[in-house]
Amino acid sequence: TGGYLSLPGRAVLLARNVGIHMFTDAVTMPATRKQNGAPPGQGGEEDGGDGEHVPVPEGIVDAMLTAAAALHDLNGRSRLVNSKAGSLYIVKPKMHGPEEGDFVVEMFGRVEDVLGMPRNTIKIGVRDGDTGRGGRLCGRVEEGLAAPHHYQRASYNNPSPTPSA
Repeated sequence: TGGYLSLPGRAVLLARNVGIHMFTDAVTMPATRKQNGAPPGQGGEEDGGDGEHVPVPEGIVDAMLTAAAALHDLNGRSRLVNSKAGSLYIVKPKMHGPEEGDFVVEMFGRVEDVLGMPRNTIKIGVRDGDTGRGGRLCGRVEEGLAAPHHYQRASYNNPSPTPSA
């Protein structure tokens, strides 16, 4: 009684990136005869190989910039930390199945490698409120993220309240 009580009261930041189907010309790469490394179902078209530059998947740019911006926090150079666990949480909307979940897991691993982060630092926040398909969509994505080599990467958030009956 009469003592001081302090509870952790800071919320964890969840950074929302674009989905994997958006492309941006803010960053381009030389066109090749067949684009590899693009999200499932995209980037495999023949382009003629005339040396043009093509837009890159915006989700890759977002992941790299978000992770780079978080390095000061993850490396302990900020007064307050976002995650006591040393993680970065990126919400990836509009994923349509296990293959796209696999793509994001691979992409986050490559971002971690480039930036010198320990594996599984970046967590995937799976949303189901963006597409109107509810738990059915999220269940298919989570099926892919539930693979033994992916489970350390998944986190789930549902920003929209469930409608009451």
